[in-house]
Amino acid sequence: HQEMEFTFENDDAASLYVLQSRPMVGSRFMERAVFIASKELDEAFLAEGVGVAGGALSGRVAFTETDITSLRELGDGPIILLRPDTVPEDIPLVMAADGLLTARGGMTSHASVTTKRMNKPCVVNCQGLDVSIKDDGATVGTLELRPGDLLSIDGTTGAVYVGAHEIKRVKRAIRVA
Repeated sequence: HQEMEFTFENDDAASLYVLQSRPMVGSRFMERAVFIASKELDEAFLAEGVGVAGGALSGRVAFTETDITSLRELGDGPIILLRPDTVPEDIPLVMAADGLLTARGGMTSHASVTTKRMNKPCVVNCQGLDVSIKDDGATVGTLELRPGDLLSIDGTTGAVYVGAHEIKRVKRAIRVA
């Protein structure tokens, strides 16, 4: 079995070009965290972005290295880093956090590529999210987010929720070469 990538140079069927051919990709099963569907989860929906990695995560909001350090000292669970977007200098922060939520970005953005490799939950291009690093805060619509607030992200669907929500692990098929 083969996967074939092709293109047409114009509308003529004779202008078909095969760009590449490769063995077909199979699948294997991997566990992924998902939120347990509930009325409370539906009511807590805050915003949506592009889910790029890692499944579901509920945690405390952080904006800076100081926030992450303080929250780790409290030992109060996972930490979700909020950024306008990410740059290479943010890698230590991304590594220190358990998940990432950005206001900008796409499937091939720095945040996406980095968190996929780290297998950390990540949502990019969150609609309505405005992050101010200098003010150590963010807003989504009229909701203000501060360090330590509870937030939940779904790196599969791109959904963002207020508060912490129950998670279960499920097996999902993933594509592998």
